[in-house]
Amino acid sequence: MVRGFLPPRSNEAQLVNQIEIHIKKLCDLKVLRATKQAGWYEVRRHLKALVDAQVLGDYHDLLATYRDTLDAPKDDA
Repeated sequence: MVRGFLPPRSNEAQLVNQIEIHIKKLCDLKVLRATKQAGWYEVRRHLKALVDAQVLGDYHDLLATYRDTLDAPKDDA
């Protein structure tokens, strides 16, 4: 799910390592909390209180726009 927002890499191990680093930083900042299920994380409540559904929807739309821009074919002519 995170791969769409990171630049493409030829080395899959580096990509996975980079994602793990970002998740660890978010856990250190107490934004995410690891659950009992391996590989699953919970968004901490303080973030939920600061950001409502409208803001998350706007942010989701903005990220989708960025992703579409990156996926758009480049015109070399």
